[in-house]
Amino acid sequence: MPQENPYRSEFPAVVNHPEIIFFDNSATTQKLNSVIRRVNNLWENGITAVGRSSGKLAREQMQLAHDSQKQIAQFFGATAEELIVTPSATLGLNLVAQNLSALVADDEKIVLASNNHHSNIAPWIKQKPTQILWASFSESGKLDVKKLHQILSKEKVRVLSITLVSNVLGVKEDLSVIENMVQRFNQKRQRKIFLVVDAAAAMLDQKINWRKITTDIMILSGHKMYAPAIAGVLVRRELLQSGDFSPVWSGGGMLKSLNLAQEIVWAELLEQRWRPGVIDLVSLVAWAQACTWLSENFVDKQKYLFNLTQELIDGLQEISGIQLLGGRKKTHLVSFWWPNFATVDVMAYLSSQNILAREGYHCCQPLHETLGLTGSVRLSLAHYNTSAEVAKVLQILRQVPQVLWQR
Repeated sequence: MPQENPYRSEFPAVVNHPEIIFFDNSATTQKLNSVIRRVNNLWENGITAVGRSSGKLAREQMQLAHDSQKQIAQFFGATAEELIVTPSATLGLNLVAQNLSALVADDEKIVLASNNHHSNIAPWIKQKPTQILWASFSESGKLDVKKLHQILSKEKVRVLSITLVSNVLGVKEDLSVIENMVQRFNQKRQRKIFLVVDAAAAMLDQKINWRKITTDIMILSGHKMYAPAIAGVLVRRELLQSGDFSPVWSGGGMLKSLNLAQEIVWAELLEQRWRPGVIDLVSLVAWAQACTWLSENFVDKQKYLFNLTQELIDGLQEISGIQLLGGRKKTHLVSFWWPNFATVDVMAYLSSQNILAREGYHCCQPLHETLGLTGSVRLSLAHYNTSAEVAKVLQILRQVPQVLWQR
């Protein structure tokens, strides 16, 4: 059933360019009016080197940075001290891999889900290339929990790093099942298994409450939820305080003092210890504003996106030859392959019709290799997309056989 869209007018890019259908929202999202206004207000009224500059405006903006980080953390059910802000999710995952790999003994293993994004694979391989094991996924697109249980039973696993929502399959993992399994194993072991979850692809339609889960580390992404290029890593306070998880960089506002005797005193606040340079106030404020927008009537927004995605799934399943990847129950993204046509050709035709989507591995080559594919076409939705756009994309896809066979 087609839906009315109450959100589209709040995104100027899609309003200003109605000729473009933005269906690549798992890669990045267009920005909210309210976010743009907050950013412009900062640029137009003066900016300081937050954490460095002195004076009234600098103090006000330092407080604004703290308040924004606190607001972002609260949106995810965490505290500001538990949120490490990074320029990207990829950098955050590299930070995590460098820290946790140092805690992995020579006889221990790191288990990676084979449906992980490359950013949740490559950093681990770089650190411990001979100690990697793969956790496979089932036909539904979720982790095969029986096989994972076998791995955890037979091997000395120190780290398990998985994905909350696959950015190819669009399937949400049963996180509570994985967490309970890890907890049961940890009760029997002297050296715990660290659970790392990449939630970057879950930002638009999954409500995360850090207080209600037991995951040790979680990766977040701001630009996938209507903010600029900014990301974050949630880390349990006890892990941060233990000294086992520490910055891989140093300098700047991270230090309280440093003298000629080479004595370094770190900043007292945990959140300060992860700020090696001038604070990106603009992105912090913008991310906080995006969190404000998403938190308002979140359930309604989640329902709208779910229903829109179902319209897309229903339509794709009616097109002869198209095969969806993963189970039918998905979040806001759908990937498919078309045995008779190369994904690059399908994408080329979509692009010629002003549809922004994506083809290829989507930074998930191991996933595609597992499925025996050289790529797929991905359509990912956002709150500004409409039923009319879904109908138009489906109409254009129905034209693909005739168009490509005529060439």
